[in-house]
Amino acid sequence: MDGSQIAAKLAEINLLRSIFTDEELKFSHPDIVEQIDCLTSAGLPVEDCDIDFSLKLKNAEPPVSAVLSVTLPVGYPSVSTPPLVVLRLEQPANSVLIDDRRLCSKFYAWLSQESMSGEPVICAAADWIRSALCKVTTQPSKLPTELPTPASNRNSGEEVRLWILSHHIRNPKKRRVIVEWARELNLQGCCLPGKPGIVVVEGDGNNVSGCARIRLKPTTPSAPAALFNRFHNACSLPHIF
Repeated sequence: MDGSQIAAKLAEINLLRSIFTDEELKFSHPDIVEQIDCLTSAGLPVEDCDIDFSLKLKNAEPPVSAVLSVTLPVGYPSVSTPPLVVLRLEQPANSVLIDDRRLCSKFYAWLSQESMSGEPVICAAADWIRSALCKVTTQPSKLPTELPTPASNRNSGEEVRLWILSHHIRNPKKRRVIVEWARELNLQGCCLPGKPGIVVVEGDGNNVSGCARIRLKPTTPSAPAALFNRFHNACSLPHIF
């Protein structure tokens, strides 16, 4: 593991902690962060590990909050190890102020391209979302258009099934990211942990290709078919196959 990557990862975490309050930035395992602080202050080496946290960005007008669920995996930041990020919008129950599906689609397109730099991207992601919400405030019908919506979000009309082998889904948090990402892309299928883990995604061919954003390892696309009516976590459906 490159020591410069660990240093960049810790620097980004410290920058986030200096910008956001404890209410906005919540770590899933605060004890790990405290241990890292102790090792760093003592000048001892820090072993790389997954860092999970949520980041809540509040917007006054329109009254919408954006919540980022983030995993910085071992090896981040690098081109081959991007962050795992899920964006969710919290809007007033009695109204829909923002087209959240459209905004999320554009955000994931931006994140996919930005992650290819191999540099830390979470602070930039927070700035992108704030800019997007501000753009909605000043021009309600528009979102940032610096990057076009990728082809993976446009229907091709061809139904495709993709079988994927991956070690990622042994981690329940990463499995949740896969499920939420699939639902965001309107895909159906299931995922099952194991050695190796198996993910089956079905749906529009271009949307299926969007799974590459989570850096899984695809094997063989199969015949066009639709056997599922939604995306399942096969932990609760062990006989789905």
